[in-house]
Amino acid sequence: MSTTPYLHIYAQNFEHDEVWVAGTRDALETLKKALETVLNTNEPTITDDIFVKDGEGYGVVFQILDHADIETLEYPYIHDSARGKSNEASKHPNNFLTNIDIDRLFSKNVGAV
Repeated sequence: MSTTPYLHIYAQNFEHDEVWVAGTRDALETLKKALETVLNTNEPTITDDIFVKDGEGYGVVFQILDHADIETLEYPYIHDSARGKSNEASKHPNNFLTNIDIDRLFSKNVGAV
């Protein structure tokens, strides 16, 4: 039996659609650990590699933003008609990371949970 941490995250197409997170127990435990880390440290955190069923690995970044920062984010919807509500000044969450955060998060030796 494989112990590969498989995780599929299905984003919202439109407002009010559910977000689905489906994965193996190992992958969900990895998310839990990263979420606990960001809540305990207030520092952005990235998971160790987790995988889609085709074997492609990725990390999930967790970061805490305040309400004012949330107000500046682009909408996360997939469908163009729902995303169109964002304006050109809207930001992606990675805009709030410092160079130190980026170096720490994306270094294979440091920052992985």
